[in-house]
Amino acid sequence: PSFDINGDINYFIARNIYKEGLKYLNPNIKKNLIIFNEMFISWNDPIIIVEGVFDSIKVDYNCIPLLGSSLESSSLKDKLIENKSIVYLMLDADAYTKQIEAIEMFMKFGLKVYNVIVDKKDPGSMTRQEILDKIKEAKLIDENEIIKAKLL
Repeated sequence: PSFDINGDINYFIARNIYKEGLKYLNPNIKKNLIIFNEMFISWNDPIIIVEGVFDSIKVDYNCIPLLGSSLESSSLKDKLIENKSIVYLMLDADAYTKQIEAIEMFMKFGLKVYNVIVDKKDPGSMTRQEILDKIKEAKLIDENEIIKAKLL
């Protein structure tokens, strides 16, 4: 389950452990309105953004999953801008283009954004130490770094 700022359940996700049937079960609501487990977020500390809930469980502290939704028109984007949050973006390796686009968008709003690069593994399949190491290696992105990242 996910809990909103007041501690009320606002979302849930379940995953099938078997190969047959639905892979995920979640409510049919607009995900861009949900800030997953907002109740546990400290907006004054750096926020780590990942793709999915299972990634966020592994990362643990001050981590918000995107739930596959777009950041362009989301409550999460609005809240990050409102709080002038420092953002660590740690999407799956196969979402690198999406990660660079999100970094550019946050930078347009004056946020400090760190690019956490994951190689091959998704955060959900990494060890806690691997995750912490990747976060420590993250670079604060500026315009020059964006150009370099687009060339990769």
